[in-house]
Amino acid sequence: MIAQVFFRINAAITAPSGWSAAIINRQGGTTRSMSLFWKIADSADTAATNFTFQSTSAVNLGAIHAFSAGFSSTTPIDQNNGLSNALGTTTTGAITPTVANTVILLFWGAQNSTTYSAYAIATSDPGGWAELVDLTAGTAAIGAAYSNARPETTSTGNGTCTFGTSRANIAEIININPPTTSASPSLSPSASLSPSASASPSVGYTGYTRGNYAVLPANDTDLETDYTAGDVTDVSTKNDVRVSQSAIGEYTIHQFKDFVGDAVSCTLECEGQTNLLPSSSTVYLQIYNHVTTTWDEVDTDDFSDADTDFTLTGVVADLTNYKDANNIISCRVYQLTT
Repeated sequence: MIAQVFFRINAAITAPSGWSAAIINRQGGTTRSMSLFWKIADSADTAATNFTFQSTSAVNLGAIHAFSAGFSSTTPIDQNNGLSNALGTTTTGAITPTVANTVILLFWGAQNSTTYSAYAIATSDPGGWAELVDLTAGTAAIGAAYSNARPETTSTGNGTCTFGTSRANIAEIININPPTTSASPSLSPSASLSPSASASPSVGYTGYTRGNYAVLPANDTDLETDYTAGDVTDVSTKNDVRVSQSAIGEYTIHQFKDFVGDAVSCTLECEGQTNLLPSSSTVYLQIYNHVTTTWDEVDTDDFSDADTDFTLTGVVADLTNYKDANNIISCRVYQLTT
């Protein structure tokens, strides 16, 4: 969540407990000031109706902008820059994102009533601007909007918008980092397994791979990055040592091949974490069916919190269709990032 607070005096604004220190606390002489704060929403915030920001000013406006997915839950704010503008100027200054695919946000607070429209940045504008707020009350007005993800890491140039009525104002630009996802599955078929791989399929054989893909693979061909021997050891024990796979706007996938010999059934279990809320993008556990040549769903998670352990599990009562000619089964866990 991002809180935008605007005052018609040079005000020092104090954030409530649990909110970050101010992203900005920018003044324009003695007649206006605007602050931005951020907070990762928790369960108590979903039922909240009001947030109180303390100041001595009587003329003020505020808005809470909530984003449900698509942003880093650990370091959401990347860069910011802003200006205090006189009549006739609405620019924010420029920022240079440090990573690709960040979302640009523009904020204004105006001295006296006005409206806002035509949000843009000067360089490599990603488009898709969606207005968050356009609010006037008495002698103050605030506006804000956010863009599509911007792949460039070059300077944005100035942010701008069109005022309905020219006003002295404070303008700010920030960008929000995209999410990365990570998973550390510990896959445990009912057959006896060892974390060490062998040269040919036999007891102890594992073939663990991972990768990020724009399109979900239809077969069980090994993924682009092999697990190291250390990675295999790490995911063979529930010890919170994780193997991560990041993606932006793609599927992040971990795939596991294990020798199960003459076992007729197995129990699959995956313990992992992701910093993208499963409620906004479901995490799937699947097993590959060699008869239908499709991936069959075993379990899903669409409710866990970000950055907390989740468990996917399921019993495969009959492995007949899931073993290949070498008695190996293939399973995967994946999530589509935004």
